[in-house]
Amino acid sequence: MAERLFTSDLWKQQAAKFEADCGLVPLPPVGGGGFRLLWNSRRATPDPASVKGLKYRTTGSQAEIALIKAWGGNPTPLAWTETYNSLKNGLVDGIHVQPIWTFRFNMHEVLRYATEVDGIFAVQFQVLNKNTWNSMPPDIQQAFMAAAREAADQANQIDRDGERTFKQRLREARMEIYTPSAAEKAQWQKAGEAIWETQGKAIDSAVIKAMIALR
Repeated sequence: MAERLFTSDLWKQQAAKFEADCGLVPLPPVGGGGFRLLWNSRRATPDPASVKGLKYRTTGSQAEIALIKAWGGNPTPLAWTETYNSLKNGLVDGIHVQPIWTFRFNMHEVLRYATEVDGIFAVQFQVLNKNTWNSMPPDIQQAFMAAAREAADQANQIDRDGERTFKQRLREARMEIYTPSAAEKAQWQKAGEAIWETQGKAIDSAVIKAMIALR
């Protein structure tokens, strides 16, 4: 869906608005590790009902805090640098993080169970200074953007491959990664979408509907 969005007219429209507001030229986005997995050290969580009572490390993002609450968890905002020790000493039970960072920061040493909730897809939003862009002749602008698109395509393929690779490494490290059934996935999705009315109230609803239509 993200790849369809980034090549759609909707993306072009939103990118133009961003450029007008911020003075930065959006470049083709690159994935940042894929989907986050909902990890914990206590038990398997096939559906939101099984999350109740578990404490999850979050950032200070109100949307992330609301999402963990909607899924039945207790959000605990913590700096990333405090997360490993907080998991180890039981201050929190879990995290909502991509496979690559779970592995790279050795979080698998203090975690056991994960669920593929497909709730947040991480993306690196890349931009270029508009003055730099305007200093380029049109033919160089065209070539630059084509090169940026090609680089993004390659990077996104590397990112997708890496997501699969690090999931496998985590499984080899005795982590249990659960893929919900269609009925279970619908429960995760319903709870997540329920926060749109509050956390997405500053976003034009027409944009959200147009994004959903890209499915």
